Amino acid sequence: MSVLLLAGSVQQTDAQTRRKTTTRTTTTQQRTAPAEKIVKEVAFYDVKIMDFCVGEKYLYYVEAMPNNAVMKIDRKTGEVSTVMPGIANVYEGRRPVMTRIDEAGQKLICQYGDYPGSVAIKNYSKWEGNKDWERVLKTNGSYALIMRHDGGTEVYNAWNMKPVSIKGLPNGGIENELFPIGIETHHLREIDMKGGVWYPHFYGNKFGVVCVSENNEPKFYDLSTQSYIVSEHITSSEGFGNPINWMTMGGSYLYVSCKRRIYRINTYKPNGWEEYAKIPPTLDSSFKRFWVNWKGDILSDDRGSRKCCWYYRAGAFDTPLSLGDGKAIRTGMTKFDHTEIWPSLCKVRDDYDNNFIFSDGSKIIIYNPDGIVGYEKARGKIIKP
Repeated sequence: MSVLLLAGSVQQTDAQTRRKTTTRTTTTQQRTAPAEKIVKEVAFYDVKIMDFCVGEKYLYYVEAMPNNAVMKIDRKTGEVSTVMPGIANVYEGRRPVMTRIDEAGQKLICQYGDYPGSVAIKNYSKWEGNKDWERVLKTNGSYALIMRHDGGTEVYNAWNMKPVSIKGLPNGGIENELFPIGIETHHLREIDMKGGVWYPHFYGNKFGVVCVSENNEPKFYDLSTQSYIVSEHITSSEGFGNPINWMTMGGSYLYVSCKRRIYRINTYKPNGWEEYAKIPPTLDSSFKRFWVNWKGDILSDDRGSRKCCWYYRAGAFDTPLSLGDGKAIRTGMTKFDHTEIWPSLCKVRDDYDNNFIFSDGSKIIIYNPDGIVGYEKARGKIIKP
């Protein structure tokens, strides 16, 4: 009997020991399990689109066929909702196909119909009218730069629904932004928040940018006198005649690139050029396409012996951040077809929170090297609306 009692006591002790050991082991495993990494710099919306634009509160996009709905993404929460229902499976009395979308004067401007098409303006609750325009080239604030069917251009104030009379406004369009063939030769146009239109101009050995605006004569801002351009003997006779590679608006400034420099001019008080950014002397590269956010940070798709996308933070241009080898930006995501962004194949915009927005037609990508601002429910995720 004593032997049996002793054996039972040992078994009970062993069982308690095993339970305690198991509990401790499980607890240790739970504590040391690695946390899932959130890629805070990027968000994907996997949706095929025809066009997108960035508004004050929302990012708008037009779905590709067959549904062709007009949707919006809340820039704060990242939630997706419908602005205009789709037309898939609607066979009678359905609306025209929407092909492009822009925002100006707190109104949506939608291009619709077959070529040459027309444009409709919507103030979010009702349609305010149709315009017989070829397309909207650029928008800024309340103003839109329009291309007419006859190839001419005009400025339109979408806030008060009136055209703006501007003397000397040049005709001509703009290259396809998605595949910009011949970047050095295309007719770039930009419009500022006052409705002024800016475009490159060159004659003889001089080159620069002209501004035309309401109630003012066209004014030429000479870029060829800048010290770097003079010392490098850059003239308008080189190449195709225009040394300006790219130009873009960023806040109240117009930015232009010329080889290894970016210059800017204040469009509110245009008192002349400022040499804004330069490529470090040890880096074999030059500015090609680039985009500037409201802070003045530069996202650059450079060219040179080492082709790369660089991020120049305002105030730290001497130490640019490489965003990935080759012509793509590394996202940090691991899913196939989401590991890279190719700016050269995308339409690129920025929003008021300094995020950059990309789309190649197969998806919308929100990107910020310093961490996405807003889009709370989408950050680090792949959303399928």
